[in-house]
Amino acid sequence: MAREAVYSIAALQLEFRGRPARTGLGGYTLLRLMGRWLVRAFLALAVCTLLAYGVDSVVYLLRGSPSSTVTVNRFMGVPLKGEREEYDYLGSGPAPCAVALFPHGGKDPCWELRRYPNEWDNL
Repeated sequence: MAREAVYSIAALQLEFRGRPARTGLGGYTLLRLMGRWLVRAFLALAVCTLLAYGVDSVVYLLRGSPSSTVTVNRFMGVPLKGEREEYDYLGSGPAPCAVALFPHGGKDPCWELRRYPNEWDNL
């Protein structure tokens, strides 16, 4: 009696005549192995990010919380009738920034303000 193949989505294995199909990977399916590696890669990325932020915070505090100023251009978007928008130039001015890789103390990093010198405000 031939029984049709039953697909088990939970286990991600094929079953034919009561026996699991051979995967060639010691009982693990390719999808299960890929899932494990994706979880490991995500955890490694999260650990590296937290480690980088921690090291940056320690260096920032050891240097005495260094800050600087960068000149930025400020613009304001004003909504008009008919779903249109008008952009007004508000002028240039200094903006405080933190000399670090990540934001600290409510200040953006100086490298980011130098790279993106335009600030937008919307009404």
